[in-house]
Amino acid sequence: MTVASEPQAAASVLRTGIEGLDLVLGGGFRRETSILLQGSPGSGKSVLGMQIVMNGILKYDEPGLILSFEQFPEQFERDAASFGWNVREMAAAKKLRVIFARRDDLFSSFAEKESNAITQITEGVIDLGAKRLLVDPTSLIWQLPMSAEDQRKLFSEFVLKTKGLGLSVILTSDLIVESEASAHEEFTVDTVVRLSHAPAAHLGGRRQRTIEIIKARGQGFVEGGHSFRIDSGGVHVAPFVPLR
Repeated sequence: MTVASEPQAAASVLRTGIEGLDLVLGGGFRRETSILLQGSPGSGKSVLGMQIVMNGILKYDEPGLILSFEQFPEQFERDAASFGWNVREMAAAKKLRVIFARRDDLFSSFAEKESNAITQITEGVIDLGAKRLLVDPTSLIWQLPMSAEDQRKLFSEFVLKTKGLGLSVILTSDLIVESEASAHEEFTVDTVVRLSHAPAAHLGGRRQRTIEIIKARGQGFVEGGHSFRIDSGGVHVAPFVPLR
């Protein structure tokens, strides 16, 4: 799909605050949708996801939630600080809540009871009025001690429930070619954003990073790979605009 002929209505747009990426998306993502940031380890998925949440707080006064499975609080705060984001300050202002969870928090043994993760996310929406949620990463779902069918069902239900809370849900995932998990994630979510980082073209050069919108239900976007870089200010996208 090519870029939309008209910008999306402002009220329906989730602006990322990353100028080049918003340009590629015709203004931003659609609100209350599920967005999969997909790529190999080190491609920049977590930084991009965190930046979308942080920009929501700092630029658009939209509180956010982060559900993290791989980091300890001290490590998370240190990583965020390296990009200029003060997690403790945002949490004290009731603009951000970081939920550090284990994989067992993703499901409940009782059919009538929500998982601990969903319960904490719901509380965040009620307490903070959160609009954006980052789930980093989704890989633990595919490591749960249950059948592949139940894992797929759990992933789909998790996405539907979080969207049902009025959240725009951003999920990070490692891209595994010809994987049932990757295929199901791509099918389930509304939008797929793929990040890649190829080796440097010459000795001493930088890795070549590109970002591409694979699909985005209900909105236009600029097709193809767009170069980006990561520095102390986060992700910066340089859109490729095809000649007409």
